Amino acid sequence: MRRLIFISFLLLFVSCEDWRHRRYPIHLVNNSEFAISSYFALGGGTWNSASVFPDTTISFERSMVDRERPGGRPILPGGHTVMDLHIHSWERWFELWLPQDTLSIFIFNHAVLNRFPWSVIQQDYMVIKRYDLSLDDLRRLHNRFGVPEIPFPPDERMRDMRMFPPFGE
Repeated sequence: MRRLIFISFLLLFVSCEDWRHRRYPIHLVNNSEFAISSYFALGGGTWNSASVFPDTTISFERSMVDRERPGGRPILPGGHTVMDLHIHSWERWFELWLPQDTLSIFIFNHAVLNRFPWSVIQQDYMVIKRYDLSLDDLRRLHNRFGVPEIPFPPDERMRDMRMFPPFGE
């Protein structure tokens, strides 16, 4: 009987998916000629829950910018960063934590972050681009592996997506 119980528990644990191995990434790709920094407004009481759409003010702290990268390093020209959820799929995350169906991604020129005090950046809204992307927008930006790949500067696929300043400006 003990052996049967042990085997049952063993099969139960072997058959359960380990949440630590799930990955739900979004890639932000820097196609510009200068280093950029980013902030993903994820909501849900996470470490970066400030400024959830429709609030597009820069109400988060400077320390929150580039937090998804080790050491808070900027994204160099030709480089990318990965915002990865391990708990929920992006579909579930939007459902639970982004009630306006919008993920805002703030992009800053990294040199500006180093040159000006954070209060000035906030006051003068020194964002070079802010994407306000719906779940459908993320799906339209999937790469060949099915992962959303968001370019900066925006490319033609993003022409009709919400952003500030608008596409082409």
